[in-house]
Amino acid sequence: MILKNVKSLKCLGMNYAVEYTKDGPGVSGLDGKIETSWLTLQIRDSLPLERKSHTLWHEIIHHISHYMRPLDNGKELTESEIDRLATALNDLEIITTGEPKC
Repeated sequence: MILKNVKSLKCLGMNYAVEYTKDGPGVSGLDGKIETSWLTLQIRDSLPLERKSHTLWHEIIHHISHYMRPLDNGKELTESEIDRLATALNDLEIITTGEPKC
């Protein structure tokens, strides 16, 4: 599911502002970063729409993994696992009207 023009989001009861930054999240080479201390999620604005959406999903999964880790013996998901989940969510299509596409 391609996420477009997301300005804010709520995840696990926390409200995040989504910021699109010209030079990325301030860390060289990153497309996005989630800051739980400041409740912000930064995305590099120059990315193509599909990559922005994938990066947003990636950072949301980081958040979920971080806060759910006590349920999994303190382990967080790896970057590779997070990327695969983000790819799957980005490709998800939800159809709410009309005939099912099977």
